[in-house]
Amino acid sequence: MRAAIALLAFGLLAACTPLTANAPLFTPADQDPALALAEGWWVARDADCKTDPARSRPDRESCLDWARITREADGRWLLSFQPGEDDDPLRVVLSPAVAKGARAIAPLSVAEAVNVNTGAIAYAGFVARGEPAVDGLVRRIAVAPVTCDLIEATGGIEGVEFVREDGRVVRCIAGTQAAVKEAARRAALDALPILGESDLTFVRP
Repeated sequence: MRAAIALLAFGLLAACTPLTANAPLFTPADQDPALALAEGWWVARDADCKTDPARSRPDRESCLDWARITREADGRWLLSFQPGEDDDPLRVVLSPAVAKGARAIAPLSVAEAVNVNTGAIAYAGFVARGEPAVDGLVRRIAVAPVTCDLIEATGGIEGVEFVREDGRVVRCIAGTQAAVKEAARRAALDALPILGESDLTFVRP
């Protein structure tokens, strides 16, 4: 699994300690109805990957990373990974982190990801790249995982509790939506110089 998919997994599959919560803080009712992702196979690839996704498949060995995004009956998004990957699927709620103003959708959202098998929770800033297509669907996305290190380095956030062992932060727990949204804003600003380098792009249903 390369960087883009690791980012998409919001830290649940990455080495950094992600912001978490004792229970989900967001529900499908917190989502912006205007933010709709194209359902199907999405792909990420490194800059030196020359494989054309349109001519490849998720079950074919290549330099591409594949993820499947579908919408569940309750409105949550289900993120699963390409065949052969042993990473757990994630249920995701996307909630605006900032006002959308004149845009069709908010420029930054919070992604709350819950591991389907373990219940572990993590958060990220979620950016829909470009305006939705004519059919209203987003087909290109970028994410900025929210980590405990980032929150600590930027002075902490009201509503986020740090758990320490031997003086080292081993966990950070959000207690409010407001705290998560502020953390997502900081994560997006921190990732701004590289945001977009590891976009995930829709390929086919």
